[in-house]
Amino acid sequence: MAFNPIKEDKKEEKISIEYIFSQQFKNNKDFTAFKESETEAAMYQWSINHWSRIDMLKSKNIAYTWLEGCNYLGSYNEKTAINCIKTYTTIKSVSNNVKEIEKNRIIVPLKNYWLEAKEDGVIEYFKPDRNYKITYSLDISANGDKLIDKKYVPSKELRKESEWQKFLDSSIPDKDVQKTLQEYVGYTLIPNVDLQVALFCEGEGSNG
Repeated sequence: MAFNPIKEDKKEEKISIEYIFSQQFKNNKDFTAFKESETEAAMYQWSINHWSRIDMLKSKNIAYTWLEGCNYLGSYNEKTAINCIKTYTTIKSVSNNVKEIEKNRIIVPLKNYWLEAKEDGVIEYFKPDRNYKITYSLDISANGDKLIDKKYVPSKELRKESEWQKFLDSSIPDKDVQKTLQEYVGYTLIPNVDLQVALFCEGEGSNG
């Protein structure tokens, strides 16, 4: 983790150490904060392709590292570290420039690209962008041979050797039912419920 804490002369300190911490981290592009309720906010770190939430234990370690770099560690304790994080998240969560994704946009974040499904059915791809609030990523990558002229062109049929196709063939041999299930699984990748659909599985069981 790369950041350069500024050493402060404690004798000339006029403002709180928590505020100094928040101001130095506020301009660090690798970190931000998002509100989680009316009274709570959490620290996030950019993780190559999405904003990853940092739990309080890791957040405290970040604050401890900063305090140590500023020669404050001997004078401050765990409560100070927690207050540093709370001050930062309170200030940053209302002043960050990270944009919410518009509700009408359907974006699926992958490891190497983000896919966006347009209303006309076209799927476009683009590099992950830290200016947008995406807080998760699927552990899969888009294949290069399917990325054509800024568009993602999925295969019309699943590869027979794929694990998903093997599962479908072994558990649900009916091809029409396979397509329905495949479509529904696709719905789970969409970050909204505008389609208003539900799936009921009926069968003898013991088939996955």
